[in-house]
Amino acid sequence: MSLLLLGGCAANLSPKPFDAALRRAEREERDAHFVEAAQQYDRAAAACERPADCGLARFRRARMLDRAGDREAAVAEYLRAVDADPSGPYRGQCWLYAARLLGALGRSDEAEALLSRIVFDRSHEGVAPRALRILLERQPAVQRIGWLRGVEARLRQTELGDDVLLLRSRLHGEAGDRTAEKRDLEALVRRHPFPTGELWDDALWRLADMAEAGGDARSAIARLRPLVDAHESSFAVGSYALPRMDDAALRIVRLQLEVLRDPRTAIESARELRERFEDSELRDDAFWLEARAFAALGDATEACEVVASLREEYPESRWLRPPRAREAGIACGR
Repeated sequence: MSLLLLGGCAANLSPKPFDAALRRAEREERDAHFVEAAQQYDRAAAACERPADCGLARFRRARMLDRAGDREAAVAEYLRAVDADPSGPYRGQCWLYAARLLGALGRSDEAEALLSRIVFDRSHEGVAPRALRILLERQPAVQRIGWLRGVEARLRQTELGDDVLLLRSRLHGEAGDRTAEKRDLEALVRRHPFPTGELWDDALWRLADMAEAGGDARSAIARLRPLVDAHESSFAVGSYALPRMDDAALRIVRLQLEVLRDPRTAIESARELRERFEDSELRDDAFWLEARAFAALGDATEACEVVASLREEYPESRWLRPPRAREAGIACGR
């Protein structure tokens, strides 16, 4: 009886045909045997039972065919992957990769049709911004601003609404039209605010660049301030933090110290950065700018106390190297 039970367990432990073929395919792929991997993924696709497994096997087979240089077969397989799992996670990628190959094969109309399906029908897909950029690059250079203006109404209420505005602002900037560039950036900030707007920080940063280039440091700081304030609200609402939030805080300190020549306000902002952004890699920069601000006020004692705090928290900081202190006019004993 025990032998029968053991035999039954062994049978249950045997991998299903799909899993076995998938593992063989992955081994071939790791060894860069792309043709053999494509064959094994094809066997996995033939043995799959669930749409998700079928889509996965077809998608991976298409990637192997692509890497093996069989573009025509790869295009067909990408489209089969979508048919195998219409609501699966690989649909957008399949269309994008197929469009790339179709363009390389000279089948431009088919490529554009797939890219358009991503942009206008699947704008929430992660690859949609990339598809939009490819479509834009396919337009003649002199017509790109007009093309974006033409698609804006269709995409305004979608996840690509801010992409359209940012791309158009950059084209205006390249053309030297700062007024139009600023108008599109301000529209982006207004229509797509944090936390839903993923390009909101890029727009504010560029507006700060424009203000600073125009000699208006106070306006630049006003553009950056919402980025700093949003950091606190991101925790309150449980949303994500943007990578430029602490950069904006540090940039404000620099503008106050180096451009506005306002060391007292710079000290307050440097301390605010350290308090708000406890895990930031820029905290040692904030310490150093605070020390420089005290030095600018002629308060060597406070400057050295800040340097001592910097050394205690960040003993390997680049700001502790002797040339830095001499350049800043800070002379502190170790």
